[in-house]
Amino acid sequence: MMRSFQILAVLSVMFVATRFGSAETITFAGLANTVDSRVIASAGPLNFTEFYVYGQLDQNEMVIPGTEYIFGGDNPFEPPAYPYPLPYSMFTPESYSSSGAAFTLNNMEIALDPSVEFYGYRKGVLVDQGNTADIGPNGLLTLNWSNIDAVVFPDVVEEAIELNIDNITINETVVPEPSSIVLLGSGIAGLLVLARQRLWA
Repeated sequence: MMRSFQILAVLSVMFVATRFGSAETITFAGLANTVDSRVIASAGPLNFTEFYVYGQLDQNEMVIPGTEYIFGGDNPFEPPAYPYPLPYSMFTPESYSSSGAAFTLNNMEIALDPSVEFYGYRKGVLVDQGNTADIGPNGLLTLNWSNIDAVVFPDVVEEAIELNIDNITINETVVPEPSSIVLLGSGIAGLLVLARQRLWA
């Protein structure tokens, strides 16, 4: 009987682990300065090249905590260093976030909707692609891209494009709810049957 409860405990822990994973939300909180924008070297495990930190200002022109976001666009810039070749010329400005390690990009909150196409790469190979126009009514863009090491936001030369991004969620384990419940329920049912057989033996 004790063995059955031990197995049940292990199954419960596995269920909780698959539901929550090791998700991390990048909010850029505390990174914004006052009026001037600045390039972010990194935020959490990612690097954001040619993105700038902005936020809402109070009457003293200080950034209001919790309103920070990153902004990209306005003018062309050179492609940042990436150790793998990408299908863009030196005349195609682009920006990407990458730490070099693979991660899962679950979702992003898009404040402005300029309909920007963007791409997920792994060691220079295209894995996924999307468009910021696909945001939901709350501004949330759900992607669940897995095993990527760079997110590229190409821009168009001499064309002003603005993109505001906030609250990026990465490395969240995506598990279909019905299958998780069925899996746990099957394990519990099996343990109850096993325990009953041992009681009547």
